[in-house]
Amino acid sequence: MKTVKQKLDITQEQYESMIWNFYSNWCESVTLTPKEFQQVVANSAINAWFRMELTNSETEFHKLTDCYTNENVTPKDFERCYQKCATTIFNYRPMSLLKQIKKSKAPQNIKVFTLN
Repeated sequence: MKTVKQKLDITQEQYESMIWNFYSNWCESVTLTPKEFQQVVANSAINAWFRMELTNSETEFHKLTDCYTNENVTPKDFERCYQKCATTIFNYRPMSLLKQIKKSKAPQNIKVFTLN
């Protein structure tokens, strides 16, 4: 069985860059502020959840593409299929993990100056 990189005809560096783009775009889609984005990107539990979901998407990608050994199927065709499988992650959110980040925010309405 060919790997994702072989089917897409990309290098390890290109694959890692593609995964990083997916992850950062997903993180952006579940946050509202730059601070939340930074916290989500850096959260190891959320990253582990994302990698698990990505593995599930890649398994689905292999199920859909392993039967195609024909030369007429190009890496571009595989790329379109991969994109469809991987973008399903955008439909899911680990709400319990995201709520932990949002709960850890600094308190609102802190008075900086006192008026006499």
